[in-house]
Amino acid sequence: KEALERQTATADILKVISGSPTEVQPVFDAIVRSARHIFSGMRVAILLAEGNRMRVVASGGEAGLIPLDLDVPRSIASVSGKAVIERTTVNIPDTEEAPESEIFTRNNGRRLGFRAIAAAPLLRESEAIGAITVFLKEPGGLNDKQLTLLRTFSDQAVIAIENTRLFRELQERTQALSKSVGQLTALGEVSQALSSTLDLEKVLQTIVARAVQLTGLDGGAIYEYDDAQKGFYLRGAEHMPEEAIALSRSTPMRLGEGAIGRAGLAGEAVQVSDILEESYQSRVREFLIRSGSRAVIAVPLLREGKLLGALAVTRNSPGEFAPEILELLNTFATQSAIAIQNARLFREIEEKGRELELASQHKSQFLASMSHELRTPLNAILGFNEMILGEVYGEVPADMKEPLEDIQTSGKHLLRLINNVLDLAKIEAGRMELALADYSVHDMVESVRTTLRPLAEAKGLEFLASVPNDLPLAHGDSGRLTQCLMNLAGNSLKFTKEGHVSISVEPNGETLAFRVADTGIGIPPDKIDSLFTEFKQTDATIASEYGGTGLGLSITKKFIEMHGGRIWVESELGKGSSFLFEIPLRVEAGAAA
Repeated sequence: KEALERQTATADILKVISGSPTEVQPVFDAIVRSARHIFSGMRVAILLAEGNRMRVVASGGEAGLIPLDLDVPRSIASVSGKAVIERTTVNIPDTEEAPESEIFTRNNGRRLGFRAIAAAPLLRESEAIGAITVFLKEPGGLNDKQLTLLRTFSDQAVIAIENTRLFRELQERTQALSKSVGQLTALGEVSQALSSTLDLEKVLQTIVARAVQLTGLDGGAIYEYDDAQKGFYLRGAEHMPEEAIALSRSTPMRLGEGAIGRAGLAGEAVQVSDILEESYQSRVREFLIRSGSRAVIAVPLLREGKLLGALAVTRNSPGEFAPEILELLNTFATQSAIAIQNARLFREIEEKGRELELASQHKSQFLASMSHELRTPLNAILGFNEMILGEVYGEVPADMKEPLEDIQTSGKHLLRLINNVLDLAKIEAGRMELALADYSVHDMVESVRTTLRPLAEAKGLEFLASVPNDLPLAHGDSGRLTQCLMNLAGNSLKFTKEGHVSISVEPNGETLAFRVADTGIGIPPDKIDSLFTEFKQTDATIASEYGGTGLGLSITKKFIEMHGGRIWVESELGKGSSFLFEIPLRVEAGAAA
């Protein structure tokens, strides 16, 4: 869930990048919003370095905005300044324990109300141009995963800055106007591909195609690096000889081999101004020469210092490549690394999800098959205890009756709990079947009212039931429906201190509409959506006062849905609740299955 949330946040920002190629502020604002949500930060700010100072360009926080004119020094005395100067992520778990050299941070923490702070530099190649900073109200700082995501946000801010800078520079040149529009359009397409699909080969093919198109070169290829195999595997190609494609797909490129392998080994771009030179060695060299290629440039795909792949483009004429081509390829390399990381993360999520689903199935199947073994010993204990209380084995001393009655009460409570857990397990394992037969709705409701009436009388509550006398016989599992009404009415009685609880039934064509209403404590609006979740209780304080396991409503919902019905709740805090469900008047065997 955390991984998916992180991936969603980065994808949302990429959408903003693709939708705002000419303005960086919307991207900054989107990053601030996502960072605040993910890190639960009281404040988040993006600062750009300007001389000896740091200028706040975007900020937000529940405790008020960090002013845009905040004076932040570009020095190690401030966390943001230190991140820029040292070009590394800074994480201070507790500002009160910061050293004297960071007194600026400690004083600001006291003045602005934060106790922990973390900052990641905005790195453009090797230059730190700013920082993204997270302020936390409580000490503890960010964990490793959160720091990784913070660096992702900083990378995306740099991408946005670079996109904007490229656009503005190219816009100033009339001659290059059409080219700049084409570049930004392609970058937007790549960003959109990143945010709209997890098909890695589709995204990487889009990237290499746009890289060749925008650089105006003659061909290109993109590779994913497998650290376990120590090799580069081809994932996309544009205008590359078929023989070279076949060879690259069948046999991985090794570290140090060709421009791709040398770039991966060096961790930086590698240019080969003329592949006819003997110093250039690669298994695809002859294929490239026959296709007319003469020069190649390759950039590694790096993420937090880890090699993920490499991107290369070729030209049919020898010579050095222009600096702007390298810059553009670095932008594509960053996006490619994000695509590979997202795809690997998604595969990991899928794998973990399958493992969790399998574990849940095993658990449910085990519990469903263990129902007899769990219930039988407890029923035997209760039976023997009841016979002792009934003095079947002789007279019971007076001082023993109360403990034996407590055993009986607690045992019945435990049996109900076991029955609920096993019912839930059987439903999840697909082994729960309904015992369908004709039943009287009036008799079912009266049975529930008779059973629970002593509880209502003990609490001084009025317990009402309203069922039309002319209702025809219904068809369904009366035992399970009785269990549903018992759960709902029992809950209402438990959470009602004064007033009444009522059960009513109304025919509605071919369906029956049940309502269990009370004048109890009500349910907070933000808790209603999770009300029918297994083992979920609305509030820890309420649970400790009133008890319960959080299973009754979940099981009730599942039994009603097995009857082809639906259940919902209407409630006003402090004024009571109404649980309503509808089921067919006559449930057919196929629908119940």
